[in-house]
Amino acid sequence: MKIVTTLPFLAALLLPTASVSQPASISEFVGLSKADFLAEMETIHETAWPDLAVMFTRLDPAFEDMLPPYDDWDAQTKELAGCVYDTMAETGALDKLAEYTLLQTEYARFLSENPELDFSNMGENEEVQERFGTPSTEYIQASSSCGLLDHQGLQMQETGLMEALFRHMQ
Repeated sequence: MKIVTTLPFLAALLLPTASVSQPASISEFVGLSKADFLAEMETIHETAWPDLAVMFTRLDPAFEDMLPPYDDWDAQTKELAGCVYDTMAETGALDKLAEYTLLQTEYARFLSENPELDFSNMGENEEVQERFGTPSTEYIQASSSCGLLDHQGLQMQETGLMEALFRHMQ
């Protein structure tokens, strides 16, 4: 098995995902106030995390006890998400944040419909790459420069998931 460890792939796994009550369009999402946009991102992320977590538990059910608390945003995650919003708004790329976030509904549904996919093989799946690709450069840069990716990676280290993943893939 081969583990995919590129920054865009990890960003696709760890950054905001999908919700049932999400805005209907990119323009509707971008039209929200900052507070409402961030509240929706939080709801989307917290709601979708259990569906995304199967990428890890399919690899090894024991990972269930090591999953980071991505379904419960802490104060630091909220602050970092606000930084991502501000950074993308300042560069005129808020539509890319909204677009990528909205795409995650389909992504989460796709994962639940394809039980053969897990963390070790998703990056090699052509349909995943064609339909969902990677987040925009602006999205990755904002998440990285604001420290969101580091924060989420640290959460994976603190729960032991990162080490367990690497051990499992050897």
